[in-house]
Amino acid sequence: MRISADCIPCVLRQCVEAAAMVSDDPELVFRVAREVAAVLSEYTQDATPAHISEAGHGLAKQIVACDDPYRAVKDRYNAAALEMLPRLREIVAGSADRLRAAAGIAVAGNVIDFALAQAIDVDAALAQVLEEGFVVDDWPAFQAALARARNLLYLGDNAGEVVFDRVFLDELRHKCPALEITYVVKPVPILNDATEADARAAGIHEIGPIVTTGQPTVGFIFETAPAEFRARLEAADLIIAKGQANYESLDELHFPTLFILKAKCPTVAASLGVRPGQLVLKAHCLDEKRSAPSGRPLRAVIFDLDGVIYRGKRLLPHAAEAVAWAREHGLAVRFLTNNSTVTRDEYSQRLGDFGIPTLPGQVMTSAYATALYLKSRDDGGAKVLVVGEGGLREEIARAGFEVVQTANADGARYVAVGMDRAFCYDMLCAAMQAILNGAEFIASNRDTTFPVENGLLPGGGTVVAAIEAAVGHSPLLIGKPTTRMLELLLAELGCEPAEALIVGDRLDTDIKVGRAARVRTVLVLTGISTAEQACAAPNEMRPEWVIESLAELPALLERLMQ
Repeated sequence: MRISADCIPCVLRQCVEAAAMVSDDPELVFRVAREVAAVLSEYTQDATPAHISEAGHGLAKQIVACDDPYRAVKDRYNAAALEMLPRLREIVAGSADRLRAAAGIAVAGNVIDFALAQAIDVDAALAQVLEEGFVVDDWPAFQAALARARNLLYLGDNAGEVVFDRVFLDELRHKCPALEITYVVKPVPILNDATEADARAAGIHEIGPIVTTGQPTVGFIFETAPAEFRARLEAADLIIAKGQANYESLDELHFPTLFILKAKCPTVAASLGVRPGQLVLKAHCLDEKRSAPSGRPLRAVIFDLDGVIYRGKRLLPHAAEAVAWAREHGLAVRFLTNNSTVTRDEYSQRLGDFGIPTLPGQVMTSAYATALYLKSRDDGGAKVLVVGEGGLREEIARAGFEVVQTANADGARYVAVGMDRAFCYDMLCAAMQAILNGAEFIASNRDTTFPVENGLLPGGGTVVAAIEAAVGHSPLLIGKPTTRMLELLLAELGCEPAEALIVGDRLDTDIKVGRAARVRTVLVLTGISTAEQACAAPNEMRPEWVIESLAELPALLERLMQ
C-alpha cells in the first residue's frame, strides 16, 4: 500500500508522542517535530508507510537518545494480557469452532496499538469480536489453504497482542500438529511493535522458532529486506499477517496471505472497503493452491478400523457418513488394520452390518499381510506355528501353509504371532522352543492395547512381548508402523503417497506409518491417542491434522481434493 496525505501527519504525531514519553524538555520534543517533518516532506506518494515510518522513528530515537520509548508501556500490556490468558482460553474451550474463536481473539488483541490516537479497551474489543464478528470474512478460503499448508509464517504485530496470538497459535498447533510455524517480530523496538523479548514473554518460542524482519520499521520493505526474510516469505505455504502495518506491506505482494486486523485508520479502511473500527479476516492470493503437496489432489482415503470406525461392537458416530461422503465424491476408500483376529471376509461382513458396504479386497489386515509375506518367502506347505486367533490362522492356511498349534509344533519353520485371548504358558513354551530351534519369529503387529466400548484391552503386542522376552530377540514386524501394508494398498490403488490420506487413532502406528510412507495423516480423537500427545509427539509421529470425530472429515477432504 502507498501512503496518502493522512500518513505524513500520523507518523509525525507518533514520533512527537514517543519523544514526549521519554523527555520533558519541550525544546527537544519540538526539535523532533521540526526535523522529522522536514524528512517526511521529502517523500512522494510512491513511498509506503514502512518507508516513512523507518525514516521518522529512526530520526526521533536518535534525537532523544532512547532506543525504546515504549518499553515500560509494553511491559505493562504484556503483563495485563498474560493475566487475561486463562479467560481467553476458556472462551476458546467453550466454542463450537475452537480455531475460529481463537482467530477472533487474535484480532481482538490487535486493538493494542499506541500508534493510533485512540483509547485502548481490550475488553470492548473482545466483546466486539464475539458479538459482531468479521465484516470481511474469508474463513473458508483460509481453511482450504491451511489444509494444504506444510509451513506457516505468522507475522506478529504489537506487544501485549502477542499473548492473543499465542491463543490462536495454540489452536493451530492443536489442529495441525505437523505444521511448521515460524513467528516474525521486529529486530529492534519500533513504537509498541513486538520484539523477540515480547514473543518469548508470551511463550511463543514453545510453538516454533521466532525470527525477525531484519528491518527497523513498522511492517517491512520487501525490496530492501534481508535475503533470509525474503526467502521465508517466498517459501511460505501460508502467511498470517496481523495488523495494519503488515497489511500495508503485503497487500501489493503476491504471497498466500490471510490478513487479520481491525481497520483503525480511514486510509486502510478505505483500501479494505470497510469502515474504520471494523474487523477484517481477508484472504489474499490463497486460491492459487501453491501449497498443495506435490501439486497432487487427494485420490484415496485409508481408514484404520478399531477406534476410528468402531469401538468393539459399537459403530462410532459419523463413521458411516464420512465413508459414504468420500465414496460419493469419487475417492477410493480402503481399510487398514493391525488387528489379526478375523479375516478380510469377516471384516467385510462386519462393516456391511454397520452400513458400510465393503468388499474383502478393500480391507488390508496384518493377518493377510503376514500370509503374503510368508508366500514371498516360501512356496507353501511349510509348518507355521500360529500363536493367534482365527483370522491369522485362516489367512495363513489359505496361502497354502500347514498351520500347527502347540501340540504338534515340532519342525515349524515359522512362528507367526498376533492377538490371542487364549494365550497361555504352554503356547509361550512351544513358541520359544520353535524359535530357538531355528523358526523365523514373525509378529503381525505390536499394538499393546486396542479400544473397546468401555475402554482398552491388552493388544497383540503384549503376546509378542512375552515371546520376545523368552527368546531374547525381536521379531520381524509385518503391521503398522512398518510401511509394508500401506505400500501394498498404494500399489493396488495406483496412488502416489501424496495422493492418499490415512485416518487413524494411534500416533505410534497409524500416524507413524503415514509419515514414514509420506502419506498425509489425520488423527481422530475417538480411540487411543490424545491431542496433547499429538502436539508433543516427535516429528515421525506428528499428524498433519487432528479432528475430534469423523464428523469433521468431509470438510477436510473437500479442501484436499481442490
